[in-house]
Amino acid sequence: MALGASRQENKCLILTTHALEEAEALCDRIGIMTLGLMRTIGRTTELRIRFDRGYKLLVAAAVSRQSEVIDFVRQLMPHSTLRDELNGTANWYVPKEGLKLSHVFRELEGAKQRLSISAWALSNTTLEEVFLDIVAESAGGKGKPPAQTPPRLTSDTAPLQPGIQLNEVDADSRQVHSESASAC
Repeated sequence: MALGASRQENKCLILTTHALEEAEALCDRIGIMTLGLMRTIGRTTELRIRFDRGYKLLVAAAVSRQSEVIDFVRQLMPHSTLRDELNGTANWYVPKEGLKLSHVFRELEGAKQRLSISAWALSNTTLEEVFLDIVAESAGGKGKPPAQTPPRLTSDTAPLQPGIQLNEVDADSRQVHSESASAC
C-alpha cells in the first residue's frame, strides 16, 4: 500500500478530500483550507483540543415532553446552550468547565422514564465540527456556537497563488528545504 510505504520511507503524500472520516483514518496531519488560505494544520487530536468548544449533548424524547426535557437540561447544566430542537430531539453545546460527568450521566439515566427520554448522547468536538467552525469564521463568523470562544486561526496563514515558495520539511531533522513552484 502506498500510504504504508511512504510512512516507512519518510515520504509525504498529500490527500485532498471533503470526507473528514477518511482524512482522520489515513492522515498523520490534517490541514484545513478555506478561501484559498491554509487556516490551520496539525494532528487530529491537536486540532480537536485547539478548537474544542465543549461537549455536544443530544437528547431524544417524546415530542409532548420536549419542553420538560429542555427545562431539565437547563437545570442540570445551567451553562449549556440549546443549539436546535426538532421533533423531540434537542442538541446542546455544553462547556466542559465545572461539569461532573458522573453526575450528568446519573441524572440523565434517572430521568429517562420520567421524561420519556428514548436516547441521549454526550460527545466531544469532532473533526467535522472543527472544520465547520473554521469555515464559518473565515466566512465572517456565521455558524459559531453561541456563548463559546470562536476557533483561532493559525498565524502562519498564507494565500495560495502561482509561483509560491514550497517548503519541504524533513520529518527527522525538521529542516526546511525550499523551492519555487507554479500552481497546479
